[in-house]
Amino acid sequence: MKVLIGVDGSPFSFAAVQAIGHLLLPTDEVALYHSCGDAPLNDADDATMQNRACEAIANVVFDEAKKHLPEHFQSQAHTIVGTERPADELIAAAGQWGADLIVVGARGLGRMETMLLGSVSSAVVRTSPIPVLVVRHGHALSPETPLKVLLAYDATNADAQSEILQNINWPAGVAGQVMVVIESLLPSHLPQWVRDRARDADTEAMTQAWVSEHESERQTSVTELTTYQQKLPAGFQSPPIVAEGNPTEQLLAAITREKIDVVVVGKSVKSRLSRMLLGSTSEKILAYAPCSVLVVPRASGG
Repeated sequence: MKVLIGVDGSPFSFAAVQAIGHLLLPTDEVALYHSCGDAPLNDADDATMQNRACEAIANVVFDEAKKHLPEHFQSQAHTIVGTERPADELIAAAGQWGADLIVVGARGLGRMETMLLGSVSSAVVRTSPIPVLVVRHGHALSPETPLKVLLAYDATNADAQSEILQNINWPAGVAGQVMVVIESLLPSHLPQWVRDRARDADTEAMTQAWVSEHESERQTSVTELTTYQQKLPAGFQSPPIVAEGNPTEQLLAAITREKIDVVVVGKSVKSRLSRMLLGSTSEKILAYAPCSVLVVPRASGG
């Protein structure tokens, strides 16, 4: 697997380097990317001096970033110096280098993170055609402690998700769970007249059929997830979770309840306009989950 890591010299980006370092195989390839695009060097007199200054700064950042990688990769890591906005150029660099995974650090929690100018992690997730791992600062993915992973199952992204999970070197003892969220049998709050009507003899048979159909859907989901687990790494064989209700709310609740370290969510291919509109499950999870987030776009042709 080829992994491209965006580094800007901040502790957030170095945390991302250290985190992915624990999940690499010796045969993997690593590249570090740094850009001066968001910080023009105004003291430089011309383009040549600007480029030299940018390269010098990038080398300092790269040297520090390499210290956070396993020793095997410190001398073998590729380096890529950019001069444009990193949110755009990072994805282009990943394509040119042939990366299978992009890794970036996250600066915080909450909707403001997705609104801040320069929120590279959010912009990269929205537009990247390959998986992106967003690492929360201070949320170590260390092999010294059992790693808990939650996969939010989506049939349209299932193959792409299983592929990237198989390519990651999960540490021994990883506890992976697969979860799907289905619609609730009934809304949480119903008007009194609806409850009264549900007790009528005329609607009793229909209500029972509705309950039976809902239970059948739940059992079908359990069977589907159990079968899907055969495509996942060995540590992802815990009993599947079938929840009901709002997908974002249920996923965030499970993340907190299970003390999840990494949540894996899918992302559908969207138009430029739809990428500007906040509200998808993956974006909400990215904004509010207290753990690292691996966002996997739908495979081409999926």
